[in-house]
Amino acid sequence: MRGKKYPAPLPAGLADWYCYTSDGGHSILVLIEDKFDENDLDWKELCPAPVKAVLRDYRAVGEFIAAKLKYDSEIGLISDLQDEEF
Repeated sequence: MRGKKYPAPLPAGLADWYCYTSDGGHSILVLIEDKFDENDLDWKELCPAPVKAVLRDYRAVGEFIAAKLKYDSEIGLISDLQDEEF
């Protein structure tokens, strides 16, 4: 949603990937660890993930951010409810 900002400063590398989705709230667009090929990075593999979850464990991969998060190919990202912020 336009005009939404995270209520706290984000690290410089994450701030560029911030987004707000109506169903996920404050998020960072990330690649899910173990779900992408580092030799063939593609923006189509990006997934919005709760900021709090990403902040716990992330790294830069090329121009993208990767995070260790739970992901199921049938239902998508699995996140803890306490990580979601709207």
